[in-house]
Amino acid sequence: MVEEMVNVLRQSERKLTEQAKRVTDAKLKVLSEQIKSAEKSLSLLDDVEDYVEQSLKTGSPQQVLRSKKQMMERMSEVTAQINVEELHPKEKADFAFSKDIRSLHHIGDIISSTTALQQCRVKKIGRITPAHNAVSFSLSMEAPDSSLSSFPLSSLRCSLVPVGKGDQPIHTTVTTTSTDPGVYRIQCNPSTHGTHTVKVQIYNVHLEDTSLVIPINPYLDNITPVRTITELNHPMEVAVSDDNCVIITEWEHHFITVLDREGKK
Repeated sequence: MVEEMVNVLRQSERKLTEQAKRVTDAKLKVLSEQIKSAEKSLSLLDDVEDYVEQSLKTGSPQQVLRSKKQMMERMSEVTAQINVEELHPKEKADFAFSKDIRSLHHIGDIISSTTALQQCRVKKIGRITPAHNAVSFSLSMEAPDSSLSSFPLSSLRCSLVPVGKGDQPIHTTVTTTSTDPGVYRIQCNPSTHGTHTVKVQIYNVHLEDTSLVIPINPYLDNITPVRTITELNHPMEVAVSDDNCVIITEWEHHFITVLDREGKK
């Protein structure tokens, strides 16, 4: 049994080493291309600098000013050939470990970050809870191997877009919980109730959209259609009787509150 486990570890070591080499080789190739692009751009700028210095040596300042248009055209020609995207550093996660608890034949894989992120999806959205003058809910992401994924908080972006009520996104605040690794707490201040599209972005990868329904919440003035009912304390469930009375259960004092059509107790 021990010998078999050692063989599995050795095979996994060779496999992970090969995968890591492919990832690092791809990274070095990108960096090499960036270096070549930067050297080419610097060479063009050196040509412009030599041109200006030569003009100053061979002619008067007035002649240099008269050739300003020609120099500006040359500068435009040089800058047009510079691809800023090629010079942008790709400081993303190079690779990540993806464990597979369903198999005992290997200890994991190394997969490129972009490929792994594109295969992730929003797994679960928790129930909406009031938070002061906002609402909050939890969500988690599922990796390709069906396990929860954890990402740096700085890499995670989340926004809500009301369905059928404009495409202006609602910005959110994302936090983590110390008790639930891989579970993120999303807090926002919505301007309307109803169905919202939840958009999640990790680094530069957009995950598949999912939906969330925000009910009429008496805690929020801006999404209460008539008025705010301030007499309630942590309402939990709402029902409407046959005579149009609203029955509300309150969690704080374990009360059942009955309101008439005008919202009075």
